[in-house]
Amino acid sequence: TEYFIPTVAYEDAVEGKQTVFVGRKGSGKTANLMKLKDQLSKRRDNLVCVIKPQPYQMQGIVDLLKRYQQRNVKGYTIESLWKFLLLTEIANVAFENLENSRFGPIDDQERDFSEFVTRNAEIICEDFSTRLETCTQNLEDTIRKSNDENSYFPVSEALHMGILKRLRIELGKYLSKKQRVAILVDNLDQAWERQDDIQALSQILSGLLDVGRELRMELEREDSRRQPINLSLAIFLRSDIFFSVRRVSREPDKMPYSPLSWDDTELLCRIIEERFSSSFDPPASAEDLWNKYFCPTVNGTPTKEYITEAILKKPRDIIFLVNEAVTKAITRKHTQIKEEDVESAAQLYSLHACESVSVENTLPNINLEDVILEFIGMEAVLTKNEVFQVLERSGIPQEMWDATINVLHEFTFLGLEVENGRFAFSNSPEESLKNKIWARRFAEESGQQERFEVHNAFRPFLDIKNSVRDTQW
Repeated sequence: TEYFIPTVAYEDAVEGKQTVFVGRKGSGKTANLMKLKDQLSKRRDNLVCVIKPQPYQMQGIVDLLKRYQQRNVKGYTIESLWKFLLLTEIANVAFENLENSRFGPIDDQERDFSEFVTRNAEIICEDFSTRLETCTQNLEDTIRKSNDENSYFPVSEALHMGILKRLRIELGKYLSKKQRVAILVDNLDQAWERQDDIQALSQILSGLLDVGRELRMELEREDSRRQPINLSLAIFLRSDIFFSVRRVSREPDKMPYSPLSWDDTELLCRIIEERFSSSFDPPASAEDLWNKYFCPTVNGTPTKEYITEAILKKPRDIIFLVNEAVTKAITRKHTQIKEEDVESAAQLYSLHACESVSVENTLPNINLEDVILEFIGMEAVLTKNEVFQVLERSGIPQEMWDATINVLHEFTFLGLEVENGRFAFSNSPEESLKNKIWARRFAEESGQQERFEVHNAFRPFLDIKNSVRDTQW
């Protein structure tokens, strides 16, 4: 909490404006969730629920959905499952908080809510993981016993949908006094990494987003039996996952999101500066960090600039490189972090960056790590034909060349030449699409092949030749 750097996305989450927070691996999604939980929990009249499904549990849902043949019943199952899980999670956390804070007599609303949950303890009073596994098993049993696996009724019965109406009433009576009920969802990208059936998992996550939007509106409604509940749902998703989900969403235009972007290098450097400052009492200044503890330049470039240009612009990456530089300096008994320490750290970081790209790979049956290694010893600037030759050497089928280049661009490995000598890198499929249009137009106007540039972050490990080829035509 002493050195957390708030972003626009974080402020949106605090105010409950957005529902989906999107960023690359290492962009600070989990850090934002932890800080958000801490911030919202400071108000006693807030109820905060944190959900982190395990990868194998998401796999169980995918396997379950393969049993359904009709798309509409499959969609109904996903949405019913999420609605049950979210409502019972709210009830479970509210009941647990009530029991833990009970010091004296309770009022009628608290007693009614407590008695309702106690009567339905087998359905409500389990942790999220247990409830998810139980629901999945119940649905599998229902399909196996049913003569019609595409019927809505067995799904409703297996998920105890009948009890949700009464639960909604009891939640309204008990939680209407709350300022806000906040649900925070993380860890969904772990399931993605181990999942081959991307289409099915996209449908599951799309269902969560749809239910979150619909449930918020449903809980806001008020009538003679139901009191309103102020609900906010924040889902933290990796960029590639989110854009895959959008492609299968029924209404992608109704899926607002807030990107976790770190293009502002001053903001990125503050991540290091605030950590440094908070370790002193009284806090030290950022100038002390760069003037006293770091050498002034590396290869003629101001050290601060060298570091930000050597990395993919994400919190995890700048922390990795700076930590390695500090470790090298300590190991070598330097009184200051010297040029050779920073250069050694950049070499180690470059390997880390190459490995992180291969981890995020979404191309089926393609080992992206092998592809990246084929760039060893190449020049920094390459024509499209030269990139094709690299892909051919790495064994990529010709029909997959364009798709592989797209992924390498989306993951910031390759930049596209959009103006003479200027290469644009992207952090998302949307940004990548825009850059591809600009690159195509420039190539057509100049009458030359499209050209690509390998990002600085990957050059040290791959021994990329930085200055052999002039970047001008």
